Amino acid sequence: MFVGTFERSLDDKGRLALPVSFRDLLGDTGYLAQMNGRLCLYSTEGFAEAIARLSHQAQAGEFPQDSLRVFSAGANVVRIDKQGRLTIPQSQRDAVKIEADTVVIGALNRIEIYRPDAWTQVQENSSGSEISSGAWL
Repeated sequence: MFVGTFERSLDDKGRLALPVSFRDLLGDTGYLAQMNGRLCLYSTEGFAEAIARLSHQAQAGEFPQDSLRVFSAGANVVRIDKQGRLTIPQSQRDAVKIEADTVVIGALNRIEIYRPDAWTQVQENSSGSEISSGAWL
């Protein structure tokens, strides 16, 4: 599982160094997709599971089939280099307005990459009271 919060900066070639704990879980290849102002990085297995869930929901009529097409068309296969970096394509950086600084979080089944102000907004919009109360345990 991917957990934790890390501040990272892109280098001049758009490469992002992943936390070591994430590298071990991800392997050499991942799938990078954009979703609601953030980038989501999946392992090969995690992406296959996400696509299977989305496909099932689209077939059930829970959302338009075109949504699945747009999601998959906007995704990219990324390779993790020997230094544990991935290159974020310019089109995806532009789509979520990432310039240099990022916040990389573990979101259990995936890695999420945010602009720092977007991550702050997520935190401010989530009281987390249900989770912090421990009622879910």
